[in-house]
Amino acid sequence: MIIDLYGDSTQASTVQWDGAIIQNQITPAKYLQMRCDSCFGKDVHTVRNKGVGGTTLVGAINTAYYSGRTLYQDIATQGAGMIVPNWGVNESFDANYNTNHHLWNYTSLKNYAEGLGKTFVFETPNPIWDSNVGAHLAQLRALTASVRTIPGLKIAEVLANIEGYYPQWAAHLDQPKIHPNSIMTPYIGEILFNTIKPYLA
Repeated sequence: MIIDLYGDSTQASTVQWDGAIIQNQITPAKYLQMRCDSCFGKDVHTVRNKGVGGTTLVGAINTAYYSGRTLYQDIATQGAGMIVPNWGVNESFDANYNTNHHLWNYTSLKNYAEGLGKTFVFETPNPIWDSNVGAHLAQLRALTASVRTIPGLKIAEVLANIEGYYPQWAAHLDQPKIHPNSIMTPYIGEILFNTIKPYLA
C-alpha cells in the first residue's frame, strides 16, 4: 500500500536554521517507512512525504502545491491507499479561521478520500510553543477537538499523547518552537505506526 502523509512544515519536517530552511534527517515519513519495512518486509508498503511548508488545509485544497495538482486532485490520481493529513498549526495563527471551518474542511476531505476507497487517518498536530503560546496553543487544541467529533474518524493522536506523556516536549521543538526535532520525530512516527498498522495488509 502507498501511504501519503500530507500537511505543513511539521509533516515535511523542515525547520529554520540560521535563516535557511533545512529538513531533519529523520522525518515522520522516513521513520514510518522504517517501521513498515521492519514489520511487513522491505518495500511492501511505501510512505511518501507530501508535507509542504507554510500551507493550510484550505490552501492545499485550492492551490496546486503537488506538481501542478491540488490536494483533491493529488489524492484522486497518485495511487495512495491511505491518506494521513496533518494540518492545524498554521490555521491556529489565523484569526479569521475557526473550528467550524476546520470541521467542515476535514469532514469534506474525509468523505472525499473514503469515497475513493482510501483509508483516511487524521494525524493530530504536535503542540506548539511560541511567544503567544497561550492563544495559539489553545486555538490549536480547539481546532483539533472539532475534527475529533467527526463520526467514524480514525485518529493518530499526536497532540494528546505528547501533552500527556511527553513532559519535555517544549524543549524538543526547533525554532520557532513549532517544529519537532530529531528526538521528538520518532515519537510521533511511532504513534503513526501504531495507529495505521491494523489497516495495513
